[in-house]
Amino acid sequence: MKIFIFAFLLPFVACEDCPPAATAPVTCSTQELMCGGEPDSKGCPMPMWCMPNDPYARCSARAFCPKGCPTGMMTCPGGEDWDGCPRPDMCIPEPSSTDTCHTGCPVHCKNDEIPCGGALDPKGCAMPTWCMNMDKNCPGLTSCPTDCGPGSMSCPGGIDLSGCPLPDTCIPEPSGDCYANCPVNCRSDQIMCGGGPDSKGCPMPTWCMNMDKNCPSNYCPADCGPGSMFCPGGVDWNGCPELDTCIPEPSSTDVCPAYCPVNCRSDQIMCGGEPDSKGCPMPMWCNDVENTAICVKGCPKNCPTDMLTCYEGKDSMGCEMPFSCHTFEDGCPPPPKM
Repeated sequence: MKIFIFAFLLPFVACEDCPPAATAPVTCSTQELMCGGEPDSKGCPMPMWCMPNDPYARCSARAFCPKGCPTGMMTCPGGEDWDGCPRPDMCIPEPSSTDTCHTGCPVHCKNDEIPCGGALDPKGCAMPTWCMNMDKNCPGLTSCPTDCGPGSMSCPGGIDLSGCPLPDTCIPEPSGDCYANCPVNCRSDQIMCGGGPDSKGCPMPTWCMNMDKNCPSNYCPADCGPGSMFCPGGVDWNGCPELDTCIPEPSSTDVCPAYCPVNCRSDQIMCGGEPDSKGCPMPMWCNDVENTAICVKGCPKNCPTDMLTCYEGKDSMGCEMPFSCHTFEDGCPPPPKM
């Protein structure tokens, strides 16, 4: 019985310091909202009051009174609903003096926005969130910028086949003497090239090369390292580029220069390679020929400077014979008689 009497008198004891309630009740018109009544810091109800509300204004049917949060709580905006009308405010706990992380209000994004952020900072506290507009041309595919933590760097994710951006990625920050290169995201009509080592042995950046739709095979340019020289691969019978090659660079002790190999077409023959006055092979080259002609041209004769280039006449079909080389002492032989 004593416990029942105490519970009955407790509300009156708690509110004995509250001011007396108004004798006349508050009456609001049909164009007003009745607000108030929230408990103050002492737990006493706040006085009631009337808030104007234009019935012809947009969102008037969803109007609400300002939020009065009790002690120890903070007021945060409620954002907007699906129709763009404001929602009621909300109360969240205030940060205490012992909290190491700042407490912020939650973010309410619109229908055409996505929430971003919220990653942890170096102290382990959640960073503020924010709203990013969605790409109207890529609905449902808009992604927030990647927030890489300490020791990592952000790299762009490239674009997909429809031209929409892909999520960013994180890679470790560079350490040592080499730079950190972000990965390259090539399109379906491109091939990835590069990435070979530089003079320090560090990987070089990769890049995207557009493919030739008229060629069945596409090759990246040869990435020749130190001590090598680049040689073009030429073109095939269809006019498509062939694979490039790398050959050793001539050293300081080499007497003869280094020449790239020659890639001739099917309607050409390879010529050259004769020794020069120092005995070094001359560079090779391609000579056009007509394979369907009666007389197929050969390679011109390049004789050394200490020899004569001699005409050998024609064969039985009237086609010119290849030239020959003879010493100055011997001289050129007379051409054969037809």
